[in-house]
Amino acid sequence: LQKQVVWISSPVGSGKTSLVTSYLNHRKLPHLWYRIDSGDDDTATFFYYMGLASKKVSPKFKKPLPLLTPEYLEGIPVFTRRYFEEMFRRLKAHFVLVFDNGQDVPETSVLHESLKIGFETLPKGISVLVVSRNAPPPAYARLQLNSAMDSLSWSDIRLDREETESIVRSKNNDDIGDTPVGLLHERTGGWVAGLVLLMEALRKQGAVNLAMGHQAKEEIFPYFASELFNKTDLNLREFLVHTCFLPVMTADMARVLTGNPESEAILKRLHEHNHFTERRLEGVPNYLYHTLFRDFLMERAYVTLSAEAIRDLRIKAAAVLMGANLVEDAAGLLMDAEDWPALASIIREHAPNLVAQGRSRVLAGWIDALPDDYFSAEPWLFYWKGMALLSHRILESRACLEQALDRKSVV
Repeated sequence: LQKQVVWISSPVGSGKTSLVTSYLNHRKLPHLWYRIDSGDDDTATFFYYMGLASKKVSPKFKKPLPLLTPEYLEGIPVFTRRYFEEMFRRLKAHFVLVFDNGQDVPETSVLHESLKIGFETLPKGISVLVVSRNAPPPAYARLQLNSAMDSLSWSDIRLDREETESIVRSKNNDDIGDTPVGLLHERTGGWVAGLVLLMEALRKQGAVNLAMGHQAKEEIFPYFASELFNKTDLNLREFLVHTCFLPVMTADMARVLTGNPESEAILKRLHEHNHFTERRLEGVPNYLYHTLFRDFLMERAYVTLSAEAIRDLRIKAAAVLMGANLVEDAAGLLMDAEDWPALASIIREHAPNLVAQGRSRVLAGWIDALPDDYFSAEPWLFYWKGMALLSHRILESRACLEQALDRKSVV
């Protein structure tokens, strides 16, 4: 951390998260780990969740960080600068902010502009690590030009032959038989996830077609994931296919969804055996599947389950997520399941808070997902759609509010 901002970019499964985690643990550095997702493309949502995360690491400050409510929309850069200055004031010395999954928002997202302003206001003693599959977007060009940001790329992260050999040795070389380490390194190209997958395939099968050529990593991953999946017992396969509908889960959430009393032991074993299951210790352990592994499991669900079963599973998973207060993830599943009554219920319950938090675009997205003819049965939706559009599409907002009034909807 000779520079206050370091951007770490390399392909999926290359060990970025492990690198950062082990560094922070080894140095015993206080830190906040913020996992970016597509919802953060809405800056009001980002500041809302950033405020919640900040409260956890600086609980002595009782006054919450401000919300990006409509009155601030004309001066977002000023709001952003003051927001980060206040947040940094509350953090300890030698503190590290980690922004993970930077690739999950588009390069053109306004979130990058907000983060850039935050990085420009970093006080001495506070550092930032950004973890992404992609290189820094153009928004950060000035930081790079002024040498305020350093970067680690795939060429820095990928394993060299000595590191490959070290991992093979640590995993017990007997498992791979007579397969030369050099050939393993050549076939995986320094990609650590590919190496783990290949060694697992060798251990289970005793041999694998190493002459297959150096395919794209995105093709190698599901290939070996399939080999692993097909070798597991039916009970574990059913568990994986069902729980992949949860973007993040505790053991209790998995147990409720699957009815499997061994959920905690299964998740723990998947994590400990490096079966592409991350564990985050945030009080109660949270588990999440590696992105590509989860994609693979979703494909298996579509192949093995009927459309009706998948719909029922989405609805049940949404209920589990609601119980854990993961409302936005639940709403996404209900939209996929086309369970409009349940989605309307979420809208009605959470619309006032979303508007108060300045997160009107989230609300508008939920309402827009509903079929057009649904509004005739639920006229109060016109009111909340009008409120959601009020800050940025005033004419549409007015039309919706007039329709709500004409229908004499009770809100």
